[in-house]
Order: sequence, then structure tokens, then C-alpha cells
Amino acid sequence: MRLPYSHLSAEDKILRLQNIPSELNVKVKVRFYASLRDRIGVEERILNLKGDSGFYSLIKELGCSIGERINLIINGSGSIRDDIMISVNNRLIDHSSLKKLRLNDGDQVDIMPLPSGG
Repeated sequence: MRLPYSHLSAEDKILRLQNIPSELNVKVKVRFYASLRDRIGVEERILNLKGDSGFYSLIKELGCSIGERINLIINGSGSIRDDIMISVNNRLIDHSSLKKLRLNDGDQVDIMPLPSGG
């Protein structure tokens, strides 16, 4: 006799117990560039979004991962700072589109400061 859910991975079993569909378990790579990478102190993070694949869910998870350094990316109202650029899968995303943005499993999000120099 086969036990219920015996074919599922341990992570999928946990998601079922939490009533979160496994298809909403989205793994995203976040990379940091230039002076922002230096100030945050990490080059990249792999984050798992469970239940909500919206861009700001990613930012919330990122905040849990890097702590107060999230303030280098977001402003006091929780929006992306004006001096930060975001790209998803090598495509720049306008800040006005971020609230509607849904991420997919395997997406790569790049967070970088605006270019400067002379």
C-alpha cells in the first residue's frame, strides 16, 4: 500500500501541509552590482518565494536575508529608491511596473545603482 504524498519531495509535503501550492514555490537569483554590492557585502542571494511571486514579496524576503542593508535598495515608504535600477532576466524594469511584476521560477533579478561617472 502506498502512503499518501509518498511521491512528493519533503519541501512539497511541507507546502501541502501549509496549504501552499508547490507551483507557487518560486526560486529566484538576486545579484548585486558595483558600489551597491560592496555596501551590501554580498554578490548574490538565492531566495525562495512561497505563496506570492510578486516583486515586493522578493524584496520582503531579501530584507529578511540582508537585514537593515535593505535600506540601500528601498526608501522609507518601501518603494525602490530612485537611484536603483532593477532588471529581470537582463531586461530593465521601470519602477512603475514593479508592483504588478510577477516572478517565475529560475528568474534572475539584478539590482544595481544608476551609472555615474564623468
